[in-house]
Amino acid sequence: MRKPKKLSLESLAPCLVEVSNPPVPWDYQALFGNNHPMELEIGFGKGRFLVHATQQYPERNFLGIEIDRKYHLLTATRLVKRGITNARLCCGDARTILENLIPPASLSAIHIFFPDPWWKQRHHKRRLFQGPFVSALERCLAPGGWVNVATDVESYFHELTQLFLLHAPNLSPHPWAEGAPPVDAEGHLTNYEKKSLEQSREVFRVRYGQVGKT
Repeated sequence: MRKPKKLSLESLAPCLVEVSNPPVPWDYQALFGNNHPMELEIGFGKGRFLVHATQQYPERNFLGIEIDRKYHLLTATRLVKRGITNARLCCGDARTILENLIPPASLSAIHIFFPDPWWKQRHHKRRLFQGPFVSALERCLAPGGWVNVATDVESYFHELTQLFLLHAPNLSPHPWAEGAPPVDAEGHLTNYEKKSLEQSREVFRVRYGQVGKT
């Protein structure tokens, strides 16, 4: 089978955003040309969720952050080839971007699916979920917004549960039920989730919303 033709960076440019130096918080109106609700996916990988969600909800805008340049360009190519205009992608460290580029209380949803667990103890400091990161999630979330998390690592799931308890006191866990992020036609959020379920690994999911929200 012939590989799909790569698109030039010029062709991908409409859906790519860069980190300015010095960093200046993003103006969503300038990025998208509208003031639709804004959602963020951190670590979008091959873009399975973004491609599906952007098409299912054209009335929403989506930002994607991915640290791997290869996946960043791959997903941009998938979006452009489908003519999807309600997504923008940034290649960089999500922790730095949340701290410097995302305006406070501006995101209606934040999606974090299957973050790297960094298995070795000496590498745990590289994990995405740390106290300051969780505090930043709470700060960037708009009133009534949700943080949606999924992982297939039970110990990591319990660790992030404690981090939310300590560092995001205004957010509480809710079941993964009606209103949760959309899955694709095969019932998956991401390529990684598809692989996990095929290998019979349990997936742990939780949604964090404002305390008292039902």
